[in-house]
Amino acid sequence: MAGTLGGGGVMAVLALPFGPIGMVLGGACGAGVGHLVGQILDRRRTKKKVSDAERQVKKIYYLMRWANFHFDSSENQLQLVFLVVSEFEALSKLASFSEIARKQLRALYSFIKRDDVQHCLWLYLDVFFKNWRQMNLQEIAQCSTVCDTLIECCRHVQKPKPPVVQRMERVVKTPGPARLLRKAREMKEVKSNERIRIKEAEAIIYAENRHRESRRRTERVSMLADSHESSPDSRRSNKAPSFRLISSRFRSRSRGTRTPDQQQADSGRQSGRDVGVGGGA
Repeated sequence: MAGTLGGGGVMAVLALPFGPIGMVLGGACGAGVGHLVGQILDRRRTKKKVSDAERQVKKIYYLMRWANFHFDSSENQLQLVFLVVSEFEALSKLASFSEIARKQLRALYSFIKRDDVQHCLWLYLDVFFKNWRQMNLQEIAQCSTVCDTLIECCRHVQKPKPPVVQRMERVVKTPGPARLLRKAREMKEVKSNERIRIKEAEAIIYAENRHRESRRRTERVSMLADSHESSPDSRRSNKAPSFRLISSRFRSRSRGTRTPDQQQADSGRQSGRDVGVGGGA
């Protein structure tokens, strides 16, 4: 729409020396060219956003495969947990209205259900409880990210909460740590990697909306087809003789055989003749 209006307006202004007719023709040509250019740009933008969403889904899939495979042999398991949780931070905020985000959170839930991952997180919470007064704001913000993401994950997946997540819920409700976690959450700056995750989340939202539109369009077409089949005209057309019946009658005539309807009519005419002959006698 913007391309159509812009192209039409520019060409109409450029065609001012040619009079009103020239302005109308120039505006029409400019509107057509602007509409075509706008359609091309919209398709490129749509294709890019869909490809970004698919790339993000594949990225999370390969990350979870790598984390599940290397967690036992990792020398710094806690940093690996931080890496996995940070990738799901944006998805946990979108899970309330995005089906794709909820599906991706199931992979995170299966990861934190592992006994070794829960043991690592349990030790991390022990260290946090002992040293939360001496921690700086960045460390507290990291703990806030881990707790909030895992709590939201278990809430949207709708499965039993692991014991470590239940302990995280108690941590964020404890007065002292809760105040620091809230302060860290409010003062956390938006960094470059978080901007990238926001863009990836926007791509996932766009793909989700496209999926909903296509599904809504398919449902609308099926409803129109059902209403057409239930209309009186369609029922009247269903009562018409089928092609198989017509073709069978044509084949029977060409072969010299009689259809059941024709045989019944012939028997009726023959009985009428017999009655007439008996009455004449």
